[in-house]
Amino acid sequence: MPVIKCSNGKYRVGSGACIYDTEAKAEEVWTAIRINMADSYNDYPESAVNNAKRALKYVKENGWGSCGTPVGKIRANQLANRENITRDTIARMASFKRHQQSKDVPYGEGCGGLMWDCWGGTEGIEWAIRKLKQIDNEKETFRANVNKVSFDFDDTLSTARGQEMAKRFIFQGKQVFIITRRNEYNAFEVYRMAEKLGILRSRVYFTNGAYKWMTIKRLDIGTHYDNNIMEINLIKINTDCKAIKF
Repeated sequence: MPVIKCSNGKYRVGSGACIYDTEAKAEEVWTAIRINMADSYNDYPESAVNNAKRALKYVKENGWGSCGTPVGKIRANQLANRENITRDTIARMASFKRHQQSKDVPYGEGCGGLMWDCWGGTEGIEWAIRKLKQIDNEKETFRANVNKVSFDFDDTLSTARGQEMAKRFIFQGKQVFIITRRNEYNAFEVYRMAEKLGILRSRVYFTNGAYKWMTIKRLDIGTHYDNNIMEINLIKINTDCKAIKF
């Protein structure tokens, strides 16, 4: 669902309406959509699958009795079939840890052990706790990456258009960087522009003739604007950064 420029000069996201005045705004909306899209996972351990299968085998032979909510029964079947499960489902599995005190109750003597295994057992629930942290950390990293925008200097940030874009990103709360192939001894003009725009000196990088992709990868930049097509292609090949021809 890429961002597309419309014939009326506005932008749309995928097949949506042409309602966004700037590409940056459309990108912001697309980012929000991506963040909120529910990914699903099935990399839980085989032991969790087997725990759910064992519980369902017992149920097939003996019935549920008074055990199990509809959600718990669905969960057992999902895990036994190694279906993909969403973050919300993983969060529910992780929260089932609160029933740990009943996990050793034999199947025929109560619901504790049976339902514990329906939710993946100890291995499945411990996996869910770890996986939930991993998913949320990755989302935070993605958000941080999206908020990092960099500009080449010559013929990009040195132009009025580039400066207006940088001001807009700064106003939106993004971290704006300057990444230039200039040498540090030729820094005065670059630093003067950074000061004018309100870009911190610590976010100005000189590659001293080296290609920019290495610096962009190290800084985990989300979007980079540049007028050099070779730089753009190298960034696309070697990093996850969205490189845009200025």
